[in-house]
Amino acid sequence: MTREQISDFCVTALANILRISRDRVDTGTKFDRLGLDWAMLVYLMMEFEEKLDLDPMVAFQLHGPISGKAGKTT
Repeated sequence: MTREQISDFCVTALANILRISRDRVDTGTKFDRLGLDWAMLVYLMMEFEEKLDLDPMVAFQLHGPISGKAGKTT
């Protein structure tokens, strides 16, 4: 899966979880600054594991922006 595909998945998943439009998801924002509560975070982790076949613990090192995460998971 390419960096762009993973980033696109992140934006779509976050927009759905936060109930906002995709264009309101700032890809430069760190995951820990997105306003996710624990239930939302668990759901997002399950999405990563199920749809991207990624280990959620690797995908969620909560220290970088969405665009940076995409680069680290490829």
